[in-house]
Amino acid sequence: MAIKKITLANGKHKYEVYLRKDKFSGKRIRRRFNKKSQAILFLDSFSKRSSQEESIDPCKLSLNHAFDYWLSEKGGTFTDGYFRVINPCRTRLLPKYGSEPISEFTPVYLRKIASSLQKDGISISTQNRYVSILCRVINFYFKEKKISYNPTEGYQKMKEVKKATRYWSKKYALEFLRRTKEKYLSSEKEWILYVYWISLETAIRGRELWALRVKDLDLDLSGFHIARQRKKDKSGFIPTKGKDIRFVPISNELKGSLENYIHELGLNQGELLFQTSVGTAINHDNFTSRVFVYDLLHTKVPKIRFHDLRHTAITLMVLKDINIVKVQKIAGHKNIKTTLRYIHVASKDVQNVCTSLGSF
Repeated sequence: MAIKKITLANGKHKYEVYLRKDKFSGKRIRRRFNKKSQAILFLDSFSKRSSQEESIDPCKLSLNHAFDYWLSEKGGTFTDGYFRVINPCRTRLLPKYGSEPISEFTPVYLRKIASSLQKDGISISTQNRYVSILCRVINFYFKEKKISYNPTEGYQKMKEVKKATRYWSKKYALEFLRRTKEKYLSSEKEWILYVYWISLETAIRGRELWALRVKDLDLDLSGFHIARQRKKDKSGFIPTKGKDIRFVPISNELKGSLENYIHELGLNQGELLFQTSVGTAINHDNFTSRVFVYDLLHTKVPKIRFHDLRHTAITLMVLKDINIVKVQKIAGHKNIKTTLRYIHVASKDVQNVCTSLGSF
């Protein structure tokens, strides 16, 4: 059993594990991973399962063993994002509960685990995520017929209390743009103005914003084709959250300003629209803490998060009485129920689809 680095036809690198499933059959397993650490985790889990398979009574299997088996069988299909969810769960729960037999993980016991996490200050959403992973692991073992019943059956997630969506009224959005225009227009930091302006007109997500290229701006259609987002670990770019390419319209005023901005900087079509002095993507956390927070203080508008600029843009679309399906497509929501959460403001007549804020 070994890990081999391979290069795919598209030039991307993967780490491949190729091994025999067991010593009695000729069946082999091939798994490919984006990171070597994921391949090592898979190989380690497979090795542990292989060494224990003959000696452990399936009816008394530990959570550790079930977790190792699940990773060895399914790990090759997991995305990088899902591994980032799994690893904190393993780190927190397995040291405490890993040695216990999976027959103990009934709905009552799972609720006790969630309660223990809550006492440690873990949010309800994270509690649900961790316990759901445990249920998935044990249910997989049941589906593989390693155990005769699923002890987790009937478990229900903790109900989450949704916080009210924060957003600015049109008045505050305009005030913020006016003040930032006064501060940044015709300066070397003019790009900051366009960061806010685009966010408030298009409802673009932060990580999509920093992945925008010049060629994503369609001057003929007056809008952006949003096709990718920056990775959370800032190592590159991946498809958007919904995996689809969507088009978001912009006002003619913003279109003209962006056209001049691109021309003055001499940006090429393949370049990032917003970039550091060395041509790399902007660090979202740094921008928020070093720029956005201080611009909020400067403009004296209600304090919101950067992500709430997206909430504001969607709310303004609803205020303009834009068809909810169009809002859903512009926002990039997979589920219409997500968009319907914004139906909490009064409707008004709409002139056009884009959320043009007018002159400021």
